[in-house]
Amino acid sequence: MFKEMYNKDQKETWRDVDVNAELNKEQKRRVWCLIEKYGDIFSDVPTSTKLLKHQINLTSDEPIFCKPYKLPLHLVEPVEKDIRDLENRG
Repeated sequence: MFKEMYNKDQKETWRDVDVNAELNKEQKRRVWCLIEKYGDIFSDVPTSTKLLKHQINLTSDEPIFCKPYKLPLHLVEPVEKDIRDLENRG
């Protein structure tokens, strides 16, 4: 079956997915088969992919400027930590 690949920072996996309780037994079984088959995409750890590339076509070379908005003080440290973590992950 599915070989688990744990990341030391991962707190949730495919086993933590909530399946709708209103589904019948067969529907739940089919959903769980899909979840287990594609279990490697269910993670709370951000990653990047090289499977596809995209391009953003601009309508103008003129830069867009907007005033930065302030974060509430209690969110500054967690947001900065998340940014550092994302930068460290590439």
